[in-house]
Amino acid sequence: MSDSQRAASAKYRAKQIQVQALINPDTEKDLAAAWEYLKRQFGGSGKKALAWAVSHAKNSMDLFYVWRDGEEDSGLRIKAVTMAGALDEAAFQLGFIDYADMAQEHDWENGEGLNVKKINT
Repeated sequence: MSDSQRAASAKYRAKQIQVQALINPDTEKDLAAAWEYLKRQFGGSGKKALAWAVSHAKNSMDLFYVWRDGEEDSGLRIKAVTMAGALDEAAFQLGFIDYADMAQEHDWENGEGLNVKKINT
């Protein structure tokens, strides 16, 4: 997979997760119905509905601080739903598909890798 394909895949996945976190449907049918409802609120514009959903989803996420071993002073501030999501997003911002991809690329073993802590806001 090329770098551009990996980036596009990760970007699409991140948007999917943010929208699903906002509306949290139980089934694909529920997701489709919720999406149609949301689009109607914006005059049928899927682009406006997605922008609103992503904005509100991000605003409801927790803030995490993620850093590499030995680089705590130069970490990233990441908004995410979970710590695992924060690790995935940090890895994506560093050029990987997700945290598992980053760990595999660096051949990390137990105890190695990125560190994460929730920032109280």
